[in-house]
Amino acid sequence: MTYKKYAIFFLFVAILSIVLLIFSSWLPFRIAFSWLSLSCFWVSVVFLFHQPFMIMGKRPNGHVFPVFLLINFPFLIIYWVVWLLRNMIFERKPVSQIDGTNVSISCWPIWRVPLQKYDLIIDVTSEMPKWYHHKGRYVCLPNLDGVPLDRMDFPEEIDRKMHILVHCAQGRGRSAIMTCMVLCRLGHALNGEEAFRMLKQTRPRVSVSKMQMKQIAQIGVMKRP
Repeated sequence: MTYKKYAIFFLFVAILSIVLLIFSSWLPFRIAFSWLSLSCFWVSVVFLFHQPFMIMGKRPNGHVFPVFLLINFPFLIIYWVVWLLRNMIFERKPVSQIDGTNVSISCWPIWRVPLQKYDLIIDVTSEMPKWYHHKGRYVCLPNLDGVPLDRMDFPEEIDRKMHILVHCAQGRGRSAIMTCMVLCRLGHALNGEEAFRMLKQTRPRVSVSKMQMKQIAQIGVMKRP
């Protein structure tokens, strides 16, 4: 249902853009509304069929597919501006290290995140570019905002000595699920619910939807090393 909710919202915005296009006579407005309607219709399809790759075409190394970037540029510009305003006004702690571990969670690390200290960065966004340079290992597992993760595993070998950073856009939802998986994989928590309690104590602003919490609860029991 969550996917359909977002799909319906972006379809509504696409239709609204078409209406504004019809009543606009100035050419720049007509071009802008045409592009916006195409972009929102595309994003609606992405959510309806749950295809996070189609937002920017992000690959495991963070590179994007230019065609998808071009189609979705109006949506992405709006998303990035909203992100910037929210983080300039409300963000007080961009990165949080889970107590007793070398695992950290953050928003999109555009500033105030010491990337050089991390051996591995796990990027779970589909709509934020890999703008930063990182000498360690990096893996991108693109996921849509506000919904459960597309996959419940990751291809990286990890151990407790590694400093790991997990980030999404806001550091609240998608990254919370992935962080719980990492905590369980390393044996810091027995299951997803215990991992989420650890995470919540360190980063109270973490907030997940009911569907995302259900996915966290499905993270299997891990044996402590």
